[in-house]
Amino acid sequence: EEYLTQHCPDLQSTRGGLNQEMLKTRLLFMDKPGTSMILALAGNVPTVCYWNPEFFSIAPQAAPFFDSLADCGIFHDQPDSAAEHINAIWDDVAGWWESVPVQKARNEWKNQFARSSRFWWWPWLKTLTRLQMEDCPAVFEQQGDRGLSSKTQDQNNICLPVER
Repeated sequence: EEYLTQHCPDLQSTRGGLNQEMLKTRLLFMDKPGTSMILALAGNVPTVCYWNPEFFSIAPQAAPFFDSLADCGIFHDQPDSAAEHINAIWDDVAGWWESVPVQKARNEWKNQFARSSRFWWWPWLKTLTRLQMEDCPAVFEQQGDRGLSSKTQDQNNICLPVER
């Protein structure tokens, strides 16, 4: 923040509730990972992120997704790199943001870490049903269009029937 204030004195910043404000911005700059970054990328808000990886490390399983964000200019681990990138895209933020590589990286990241759907419960229901069936396979039998129902009860495992 100090770096940006020093080098970009006309830069406007917002503190506090960002959800509505971020939707109106030309370009959102995030200085740490967190909920605001997740909401911005899920909401397709043009975003550039910079943070020091020594303070906010990236889990190994998340690294490929952040590498993709870095490759297209969304994520930076050096402040100078972020500043140079912002200067380079400033005249056409929308053109950069809507480009295929940026949207591909954003969508891959979003699908892994920030899924959103009106029917969010459906994948959860399918996954929980599958896990329940894997844990108690002998307990369920297929009953045509009525779905799955309890066949026997295993005293070591409590398995609830899933009915549609």
